[in-house]
Amino acid sequence: MSEKQQSGSKKDEIQIQYVNINSIHVPENRRKLNEEIVKELQASIRDVGLLSPINVTQKNGTIILSAGDHRLEACRRLGWEKIPAIVLNLDSLNLEAAALDENLVRAELSDFERSITLARRKEIYELLHPESKKGGTRRPKPNDLVSAPPFTKVHSARTGETKSEVEYQVKVGKALGPFAEKIRGSTLENKFVDLLKLSRVKDDRQREAAIDSILTKKAGSVAEIENVIPAAWENLPWQEILVADIKIYNDDFKSVNRGRTVIPPNSVDLLISDPDWISKNALSNWEELAPFARRVLRPRAFAIVFLQSRFLRPVMQALDEKLHYHWTCCGLSHDDEEVRSNFRSNWRPILIYYKGPHPGKHLLVDDVLRTNVTSRREGKSETRIEASYSYLLKKFATKESMILDPVCGDGAILIEAAKLGMKAKGIDRYKARCDRAEKLFEVLKSNALVAKNKEKKRTSKSGSAKSSE
Repeated sequence: MSEKQQSGSKKDEIQIQYVNINSIHVPENRRKLNEEIVKELQASIRDVGLLSPINVTQKNGTIILSAGDHRLEACRRLGWEKIPAIVLNLDSLNLEAAALDENLVRAELSDFERSITLARRKEIYELLHPESKKGGTRRPKPNDLVSAPPFTKVHSARTGETKSEVEYQVKVGKALGPFAEKIRGSTLENKFVDLLKLSRVKDDRQREAAIDSILTKKAGSVAEIENVIPAAWENLPWQEILVADIKIYNDDFKSVNRGRTVIPPNSVDLLISDPDWISKNALSNWEELAPFARRVLRPRAFAIVFLQSRFLRPVMQALDEKLHYHWTCCGLSHDDEEVRSNFRSNWRPILIYYKGPHPGKHLLVDDVLRTNVTSRREGKSETRIEASYSYLLKKFATKESMILDPVCGDGAILIEAAKLGMKAKGIDRYKARCDRAEKLFEVLKSNALVAKNKEKKRTSKSGSAKSSE
């Protein structure tokens, strides 16, 4: 590599140079180095060299590290004096950022164009302000040369969009940007919910296959995107899903029977809910949920609630006034090894109460309900609580039962009830959540129909093969 190179398609923005390692300033609030990664990189760089340059920017004559903390430390330990670095031209980046900001205020941008524009804007922001990336403390320190809040916070304050809306758009832009030629001008371009669904497909090849199937109409609708991926419909209990009776109401459980939603007294066989009440003000919601549960539950029916551990005592006090205590479970959000060392932060209480008189039988429930760890990323586990929902629904309800989730959110409990072929109603005060829940149920039914059709084809082929024999 020459002492200074221009990098092809973005040569006005990016330069690759050999930079003196001791002259590189590493912001203090960068995340802590992982010793194992540094050692692995040392061995790799010793054998094959540094394949990816680090990223740096220049400000007021100081070279500031943007990306490549572990690579820099590995080369330092190997005794390197200089390291290849991509030097980002701040003037060029600032000009591009200004142009993107102008585009973002234009109403005529499609959902897709806005998403890829916002994703690029975030990329530039984090190049200019590396300390704003996740992993740092984000709190400015006295010796910091630059201090900046996260991009989502800045853009949210500027536009009035919520942080979640900004994050969703960036997610779409990053995931679907490589497929811009396919999506631009297509029926997908202004369907943000569908674009977001596509962005959640993990594998690039599967994502491209899903896009092609929709655009060539091999998939009847975007709700069938998951059908392009066998895992979405393989082993799906389609018989149960197609007979399930799920209803979702945009209302507040506190005003039920006074407004458009009617839940008659003594009509519910199982009340089960996992509300996202985490603030101190949420205690008033729990205090109102208790009399509501007593009013709508049939005699001997059960109420099951998931809550945060710090609310355990006051919630139990509120429920004790109106219902009878039955059992407490522990919901674990990690596998056994991790829980042993960090138990307190990884569990949630699950309270089980009933409306008198006594049900007449003692339903035994596992003390610990373990959730499934589905993936690991950056040392964190993404878990699914659905396993607990399904277990409790099977224990306390049947296909003839009337199930109610008075704070249904995105409908996770309702979806599990549908997979069991049950009848369930959900209530939520936020329309956006109700819309998402209905969308998820539509997708589930669509996948069930595909699974049914595939099962019929398999059965037909099997019958034809046997008759030919």
